[in-house]
This record gives sequence, structure tokens and C-alpha cells, in this order.
Amino acid sequence: MFVSSPKNFFTTGIFADTIENLENFNFNIYFSYMIQDSIKKRNKLQMLYDKALIDRDPELIQEIKKELDLFDNSFALTTAMLNQDTQEN
Repeated sequence: MFVSSPKNFFTTGIFADTIENLENFNFNIYFSYMIQDSIKKRNKLQMLYDKALIDRDPELIQEIKKELDLFDNSFALTTAMLNQDTQEN
């Protein structure tokens, strides 16, 4: 009696698409969580930035502005990468 290895069982045949769909689903769930968490952190920074503007604290304003720019650039880079991946498929 021949029993195929579990690796081949899920990478070929009727289960291959299922495994790929499951991996895509898991990636999308994790990616959604990371985006949501990043947006929450950026919003908190924005609130601190607004308070620093009201308090007229130039050092804090400059520091927080750099962090906000980093978040914004990260979002822009992620968007560009996702658009490129979408265009290739």
C-alpha cells in the first residue's frame, strides 16, 4: 500500500487551490490587522502633533512631524507595491 506524503497531498490535485486560497486568506487577515494598527498609531501621533501645535513646542512638533512623515511614506510605499502587484496579475 502506497501513502503519499502530506506535502504532495496538499500541493497537487484538488487540494492545491484550497491551500493557496487559505494562504491568501491568512495573509489578507494579517495585512488588514497591520494596516488597522498602523492607522490607529498614526491617528494617536496626529493628536499629539495637534496638541504640540497648540502648545507651540517647536522641538516636539519637529519630532512628531518626522514620525508622521514616516507613517505617510510607509503607507505610500505599501500602496505602490500593492498597485504594482495588482497590475502584474
